[in-house]
Amino acid sequence: MSGARELERALSGSIAPDGLGRPLVVLERCASTMDEARARLGQGAGPGLAVFALEQSAGRGRHGRTFVSPRGGLYLTAALRPPADPAVAWRLSFAAALAARDAVAAAGGPDLGFDWPNDLVLGSRKVGGILAEYLGRGGPSGEPVALVGIGLNLGPDPRDADPERAGPAGPIPFREPGKALPAVAAALLAALPRRARAVGDEAGWTGALESIRAASAASRGAPVRVQEPDGRVIEGVGAGIRDDGALLIRVAEGVGGGVVAVRFGERLWG
Repeated sequence: MSGARELERALSGSIAPDGLGRPLVVLERCASTMDEARARLGQGAGPGLAVFALEQSAGRGRHGRTFVSPRGGLYLTAALRPPADPAVAWRLSFAAALAARDAVAAAGGPDLGFDWPNDLVLGSRKVGGILAEYLGRGGPSGEPVALVGIGLNLGPDPRDADPERAGPAGPIPFREPGKALPAVAAALLAALPRRARAVGDEAGWTGALESIRAASAASRGAPVRVQEPDGRVIEGVGAGIRDDGALLIRVAEGVGGGVVAVRFGERLWG
């Protein structure tokens, strides 16, 4: 896959008339696909918009963190119809993680793990990330809309591109790397709306959560350190993921003991 025009051609023929990717925007380079999508919503686009870039100069994760985005990776922001109940819109980040895992597997890639709250991992390396923003009534006719950003390291190792900011990132290996981007992108456009719709009802959320738990090392007693919004750091071993999406951490007896539920926080690596 050599450029944006080729990727656009490869995707256009497989998008359903009312599917994600109507409209489809594929850019050679931009600061952030999230910013590009937000601008297009302001110009009249609505749910169905999908913005890809082959490279981002200012890709970002949660809380403004940097997502190093060298050319060749998959960088997508999609405008989706969120669940009817705004109180469960946070489930979209879990839905996006599952869709990304589906797409990588469908394209012949490895089985990725999930690291709470928004990372995709392979071994000890972060190979993808999710960023979701609920915008409320932001579509052209005032309908609710959510932006879901997905970054997958399909190309060069981000540590080679920017070793200071890449952190514990790593690439996703494929047998045929040159074919990975269009294959994963096409599979993602199909999987993301399906996964997003599913988490809107309780039966669908129960199934999605089972898949998240199965893919998460936190469900298998892995060591974990999380920083809460107030700066407090909680350290222990993962004890699972609660129905409301909270991470459960079993802490040492000497610092209070028992299991702590973290609803909002950031995983600390290293």
